[in-house]
Amino acid sequence: MLQNKISVILITGNEEENIRDCLEDIKWADEIIVVDSESTERTFEIAKAYTNNISIKNRETKKQE
Repeated sequence: MLQNKISVILITGNEEENIRDCLEDIKWADEIIVVDSESTERTFEIAKAYTNNISIKNRETKKQE
């Protein structure tokens, strides 16, 4: 029998103060995916304690015209 899995995707950017509580709240999920926007503090290191599925994406800023 095929069993469905639940994945949680968390998008972060300099969330060192909040990410641990958030990850604790979602650790029940079958899979945690973190997409980080080039954090300059410890967000990546904290997330690494919960998942190896972490991607770093460049922040794209659109110029207002």
